[in-house]
Amino acid sequence: MERLSEVKTALDKLPQELRDEVFGEVKDGFPIGLEEAKELRAELMEERKGFELKHESAFKSLEFSLCEH
Repeated sequence: MERLSEVKTALDKLPQELRDEVFGEVKDGFPIGLEEAKELRAELMEERKGFELKHESAFKSLEFSLCEH
């Protein structure tokens, strides 16, 4: 298993000061595990579905044309 410090990411391209700033803002429990990530993803998807269902009729009622004439 790779250690987090051995994994190369986009953060590696940042200057050390910025990386320190980013990780200084991260709360306990970072990075999260796979199961917690899956749970959070499911929650976000459910939240998004609720938003989409709530606003779907507003989008469907709008009429627009892409015609340039």
